[in-house]
Amino acid sequence: ALLGPIIGIVIGWLTARLVEVTHRDVIVETSLTLLSAYTSWCVAEAIKSSGVLAVVATGLYLSQCREVTFTHQAQHFLHEFWEMLGYLLNTFIFLIAGAVIGRKWADPVNANSHRDLYVVAIVYVIIHISRGLAILILQPFVNKTVCKGKCAAYDFDWRHSVIMWWGGLRGAVGLALALIVSEDSYWSSQYYTDIPSDV
Repeated sequence: ALLGPIIGIVIGWLTARLVEVTHRDVIVETSLTLLSAYTSWCVAEAIKSSGVLAVVATGLYLSQCREVTFTHQAQHFLHEFWEMLGYLLNTFIFLIAGAVIGRKWADPVNANSHRDLYVVAIVYVIIHISRGLAILILQPFVNKTVCKGKCAAYDFDWRHSVIMWWGGLRGAVGLALALIVSEDSYWSSQYYTDIPSDV
């Protein structure tokens, strides 16, 4: 968990130094930000660290030094570029997830997905109960009215808690995590395929 952010900061620093010598070329500056994101992910994953934390650290570092590193034109272009790229990748995740789910459910050999539906329903209920308890316990620490502004500066009332409880981990992040799990080699391992059908 610590090595990923360190890698991200180092790659962010290297990227910022490269941007400074690009002679203010907007396309090159944008390409360097894209390259830095993928480089930090690949390096962190290659040494068994967190690629996600590395990319976040790279982004935070570059965002912190954007005023002195990137030109005004590049900052505007980068904002539009990353917004469009995020939208496209978000859409692709939904398309890929739909294709993977359809393929798995249509496969007659894949009896596990049909047999485990009741387990999924139970886990769904447990997740909501656990999230509700966590929000209920931690709400005083993020509500300025409870701690009188000492712990937080947010006006966080019960309506926000309900939205956070019901919202949970949805959308592209949850689907991306599910895709990672579904493609994990564990599911095709000898242990998993040898489980009797009546278990």
